Parts: sequence; structure tokens; C-alpha cells
Amino acid sequence: MKKLTVLALSATLMTTAVAAGNNDKNIVKNGSFEIIDAQGKISNWRAADWNKKEERGIITIKQVDDATAGKQAAQIDSTVGKGNLLIFQGFKKELGVEKKYKVTLKFKGPVGGYVFTSFYALAPKDKKIKPQYEHSKKLKGSDAWQELTALYTIKPEYNNIKIYIRCTKTPVIVDDVKVVEVTE
Repeated sequence: MKKLTVLALSATLMTTAVAAGNNDKNIVKNGSFEIIDAQGKISNWRAADWNKKEERGIITIKQVDDATAGKQAAQIDSTVGKGNLLIFQGFKKELGVEKKYKVTLKFKGPVGGYVFTSFYALAPKDKKIKPQYEHSKKLKGSDAWQELTALYTIKPEYNNIKIYIRCTKTPVIVDDVKVVEVTE
């Protein structure tokens, strides 16, 4: 009986230790791009082309069957095909507390281009604090699926966060986007 109690206690402690490192709750909504809104667009995501005004094209995100998680993924495309192209969504963070976030995503393409993420954090509107803006490393695109992982620490004075998935060339396929809080 003592051995069984010790084994059960050891398993509980190991499970607690593993769980303490990450909160597995994905903060990003529709990170596998399965949900479509009433207008037929991928729900919870917006697209932007941040090229110079005269170089802007129309950027689109659409569902494609080439997925690593679920049945669908998102293909980012643009009529200009290059530049500062991105998809994004926002979320709120508790004010007054520093938080760490781990971002993971899978992507394929763009051959000859790069994929990276950015975190953009804003303070409440009544505060005169400059935004916090950080980027992950840039990974060179290829025809094979790759995983990008980045860690971001958001300072206590920020509560409005945006996650950007960026590419320098299109098309690129993105899937299985996760943003989880890291609790160490």
C-alpha cells in the first residue's frame, strides 16, 4: 500500500511540474482556420498589406485543403506577391502583470521569401506609453512544412496585444497557430 501511495504521489507531482510550465489554452481563436464567418471569410483573422501605398495590392486569406491540423489551413496571397504582408488578430492581457507567451505555427512557402511573427502591445488609451513591438526570427520559406516558435514577454503596462503572422512574399500556407501563456 505504501508503494502505491508513493507512486500515486510521484505521478501527481510530475503532472503538476509539467503543467506549471505552460498553460495549454490557446489564446488565438480559430488557429487551425476551420471556421468560416457568414461572409465566407476565415473567422477571427484580418489581412493587411503594409507596403508603401503605391506598391499595395489586394491581400487575401482563404481556406485550402493542405493542412497539418484539422482539414483546412490558410493561404495568404497578394496581387503584388511581395512586401510586408500579414494576417493578424488581437487579444487582451491582464493589466499590471508581466506575461510571457509562446507562439507556434506551421507554414509552407513562400519559396524565396521569409515568414516571421510580431507581437504588438498597446497600453490603455489614457496612458501616454509607446507601444511594445517585437519580432521573431525570420525563417526562409520552402515547399516543405516548417514550424516557427517564438517567445515574447509583454510588460505589465500593456493590455491590448496583437499577434501578426508576416511574410515577405506570397503565397504562403499557415496552419496550427497557437499562442499560449508560459508560466514559469
